[in-house]
Amino acid sequence: MNDPLIPPDRAALPDFQDGQFFAFKDDVIFTPLVQEGCIVWMNGRHPFSSGAFILATAVSDEAEADATQLLKNEFLLRPYLSDAWAVKPAACTQYRGRYALVYPSFAFDSLARITGQPMVCMASFLELAIRICAPLRQMHRHNLIHGDIKPGNIFIQGDTSCRLAGFGLTTGTAEELKQTRLPFFGGTLAYMSPEHTSRTQRSVDSRSDLYSLGIVFYELLTGSLPFDLSEGGLAEWAHHHIASEPRPPHLLREQIPAMLSTLVLRLLAKSPDNRYQTVDGLVADLRRCQATLTDDNDIMPFPPGLQDRAPEFHLAETLYTPHPQSRELVAAFDKVNQSGTHTLAVISGPSGIGKSSLIASALKELKNRRTLLAVGKVDQFSSSLPYGVLTSAFRALTLKLLGLPAEDVVLWKTRLARTLDGYEGLAINLVPELGLLLERKSRQAPDSLSTDARARFNLMIVSLVNTFATPGCPLVLLIDDIHWIDVASLQVLEYLLKNSDALPLLLVVALRDPSSTDNLSMSEALGRLRDAAQRKIDIIPAPLSVKAVARWLADVFQRRSTGTLDLARLIHEKTGGNPLFVHEFFKRIVDDGLVTHNKYQGKWYYDVPTIQARHYTENVVGLVLQQLEKMPAETRKLLGSLACLGSSGELGTISRVLNLSDTDIRYQLHPAVIAQLITLSADTYTFPHDRVQEAAFALLDAGERGHLHLTTASLLAEASRQAAGNEMLFRAIHHVSAAIDCVQPPQQRKMFRELSMLAARRAKRSGDYLSAQRYLQTARALGGPASDNASDFALELEEAECAFLLGNLVAARHLSDRLLASPGGLAEKISAANLLAEVHMRQSDNPLALETALSWLTVSGITLNRYPDDAECEAAWKMLHARIGENPAAIFNQLPLMASPETEAAMSLLARAGLSASFISPRLHFMLLCQMLHLTLEHGITGASTSAMGWFGVLIGHRYDEYRLGFKYAVLARELVTRHGYSVYEAKTLLPLDQLSVWTQPLSYTTECAKACFTAAVTHGDLTVASFAACHQIINFLSRGDHLDNVLISIERGLAFVRKSHFPDVERIMLIQRHYVEHLRGYRQEPGAAWMRCLTRCCRPRRNRRRSKCPP
Repeated sequence: MNDPLIPPDRAALPDFQDGQFFAFKDDVIFTPLVQEGCIVWMNGRHPFSSGAFILATAVSDEAEADATQLLKNEFLLRPYLSDAWAVKPAACTQYRGRYALVYPSFAFDSLARITGQPMVCMASFLELAIRICAPLRQMHRHNLIHGDIKPGNIFIQGDTSCRLAGFGLTTGTAEELKQTRLPFFGGTLAYMSPEHTSRTQRSVDSRSDLYSLGIVFYELLTGSLPFDLSEGGLAEWAHHHIASEPRPPHLLREQIPAMLSTLVLRLLAKSPDNRYQTVDGLVADLRRCQATLTDDNDIMPFPPGLQDRAPEFHLAETLYTPHPQSRELVAAFDKVNQSGTHTLAVISGPSGIGKSSLIASALKELKNRRTLLAVGKVDQFSSSLPYGVLTSAFRALTLKLLGLPAEDVVLWKTRLARTLDGYEGLAINLVPELGLLLERKSRQAPDSLSTDARARFNLMIVSLVNTFATPGCPLVLLIDDIHWIDVASLQVLEYLLKNSDALPLLLVVALRDPSSTDNLSMSEALGRLRDAAQRKIDIIPAPLSVKAVARWLADVFQRRSTGTLDLARLIHEKTGGNPLFVHEFFKRIVDDGLVTHNKYQGKWYYDVPTIQARHYTENVVGLVLQQLEKMPAETRKLLGSLACLGSSGELGTISRVLNLSDTDIRYQLHPAVIAQLITLSADTYTFPHDRVQEAAFALLDAGERGHLHLTTASLLAEASRQAAGNEMLFRAIHHVSAAIDCVQPPQQRKMFRELSMLAARRAKRSGDYLSAQRYLQTARALGGPASDNASDFALELEEAECAFLLGNLVAARHLSDRLLASPGGLAEKISAANLLAEVHMRQSDNPLALETALSWLTVSGITLNRYPDDAECEAAWKMLHARIGENPAAIFNQLPLMASPETEAAMSLLARAGLSASFISPRLHFMLLCQMLHLTLEHGITGASTSAMGWFGVLIGHRYDEYRLGFKYAVLARELVTRHGYSVYEAKTLLPLDQLSVWTQPLSYTTECAKACFTAAVTHGDLTVASFAACHQIINFLSRGDHLDNVLISIERGLAFVRKSHFPDVERIMLIQRHYVEHLRGYRQEPGAAWMRCLTRCCRPRRNRRRSKCPP
């Protein structure tokens, strides 16, 4: 781009006074010159005068805030700028209501004019490069850091010199400058250094300018930027500056000498220590290149930086890498890969002993292997979130998959759809990002009293792991700080180990030594995990020895380890060899000036007796607290807030909670980032260690925490309404429960109460009944005199259901009785009666369960004879047959979906009554099914209708030999399940279809029905139906005449399944089947054998523990 040239020798306007506010006249003519970011440069000229000046101001109203801050920063810097090397503002003014700076006119010829095309002559480039370095060298000698080196801020002054401009981001070391500078982070995205992103542990210094200068040189040589992101935002540019390596310039243009390419790449080193340390060192090498450049554009190679200063000392964030014990974890992975079976690896030890370092070293090695990594860390202060650590682990893996090439993403979509068929909704609720790879199918909500919810969730996790863990590419699932894990996640991990022996899975759990935490429940849980695993290894990181500390100090001091033994012994004595404590202790004595580094000599000096005499705290938490006390007050408060909100989180959320801009957050956290107390990435923060988070958490008092939790709860509550999945909702209620004493306005309490009950239902649906109960306790605590009866009834019903699902039948019965005696709607009362009937069934009191259901059916207007005879059953059959005819599909396919909550509740209660009646009154069972079909004809289809149709078909076959018509009902029930998405009824309709097809279809059809029934039941966690399907399939195989050896294998598999399902009744039947097959194969057993005892128990009449209240 050609910038217009303005003669440099023109006089300024007559009323111009240096350093003062400048008011120009209305007739001044302004001509735009060029736009640089949010600032536009303009030429100002009076029409009747030869005087001229240059003005810089915001390019638009939208950019005014940022531009004003930059321009004010530059104007405050005037005393430190020199006209010899800087374009120095002379005055400030207002232009169209916007802040502006005024400059004496100068040759407006920026370097941006020539960066579009590569420089052909290398001699010209070297000459220009040395000229560009001159003003930057002067600036650095004045202890100023420019902060925004780019072509648009470099102005060419004829053929002899250059000047710098654009000092809005300039910083310096002068104390008065530190106090007056306005904070402003960032820079021009394409030219900013890794330190400018504020995502690294290093602060911006003069070497940051050298990185930006390297990009300018790269652009002059190649005609392009090292990273070309025309549409990229801050996150993308930051990633490339921090992690991506540019292509060497000489590979882009053969005219560029390799030595010159080496110099540019040295400027672009990611670590400031690997760059040129000074402009003088760079100029020395440029002059050497200039002196040895040949006519063929060749430069004799030489070691760069020989005349440069040694890099300043910077203590690494971690103590050492790789960890010597990481190979044990890598070896465990190799065994998993070779065997194709799972392994549990337990890494335990005191806090700071090196668990994280060991894991990081192993993960670094594993990234070079064919593997998928799912890494999660349990948050100490929000560990109660249901499945929170599993969500974070699988989210990280899912995001990695989404970043793969399009063709690979399609393959993963196909694989996930196949393995998670039927579990899509549960998987997306756990990891919302899976919604980008899966289609959430419409599903009927499962029965709220079904204890299979946990089984379904567990099966979903096994299916998800089965998707990711493949032969030749094992899955590594890492759970750090498992000692804080929620109970539900721990149960899932235990189930996963019990049911994934044939999966290439390495489950790694890291925890503090249980003996140091007084956590007996964790010790017991860890014991269960060990028992569930087929193979397990224990890794206990060892403390550092004196020699190890000495070797580390030798690396730091750049001397032999024998010369550091005395200091190493002292540090080891003070820290016990704890790696984190060693690191923090060494940082402390460096900060206190007891260990000093002469950056010019490159030598270290320390005084062991003085260090020995100085008293320091005896634990790492105390050291971190002391370090935190040195932080500015605003930094300490912000760190405490972040610790309260979690070990990691999104800066966008923090910005909204604390009402701070992203820039303000980064500015306030900058001292903590430099001190390595926290790390910042593109849009997240992370505490590097749980001990740091603990210490930061202690900075806030109870009142501050409560207020912070309340603000966060309000924000997340609003966000949870639009968020996919459950995580946002669960996090919101976590903060509600932590701030419950601060919630005052009645409307807010009501809103949080409703959300708490919703969270309870969601947790219950995923099988986490303990969390559901905890959320209900939060809802109850938010109640009060103003709460309405309907809300109280719904809350108590949820509490009763949770008690039932947790196995506390006494509490569930007590709550149900109280609900039935309380005011409430009919549908809600029927739901409570349904629960009470289920409690009686679980207590093996089927007569009382049936009587409870029938009594409340009467209340709802459905009266049935407790003891119908055959004539009454036949009359009901004929009435229904006359109404439906021989083609039930023609009638039921035309019905709408049921819309009445009361009728749907009655249908559920009829189904519950039918289950009890099937054991003690078959004729009443038939009458109940007839009633359900009548209600369906009158009010529409619901999930319970499909099950009623299937079993109605079975009973009319048994009672009236109507097997063909019964088969039609069963087939129709199956079709309605598919059509309306009643997936939880899939197995319930396949089981009666299996029984009916024996009489009307080939046995191959029947075996396929039983197989599909078993698969569907397992998929949806219906272990009862799955056990019956396995039992029926054996009878099908025997009826079909299969080879007895194959039948026996199927029986053994079925027995293994029903034993895992804890279904002794079906187990006894299958034991009898096994004996029958063994008998046919010629095997004889003595009387009194196990099978005979099973037969005796099966044939023994059942006795109810409680007499029925039904009349004789």
